[in-house]
Amino acid sequence: MLTGEGRLFLEIGLGQAEATRELLLARGYEAVEIRRDAAGIDRVVSGAAPLG
Repeated sequence: MLTGEGRLFLEIGLGQAEATRELLLARGYEAVEIRRDAAGIDRVVSGAAPLG
C-alpha cells in the first residue's frame, strides 16, 4: 500500500491506458497521468496515492 506522497506507476499494453486511468481514479488516486513511450504509444499510467 502506498502512503504519504507515494506514487504508483503501471506499465500498460496497447489500448489499456484509459481503462487503467479510470481504475486508478475510481480507487481514489489523484493526479493520474498517462505517459507515452519513444514511439508515441501510451505506455505508463501513474497516480498519486490516495490521502487517508
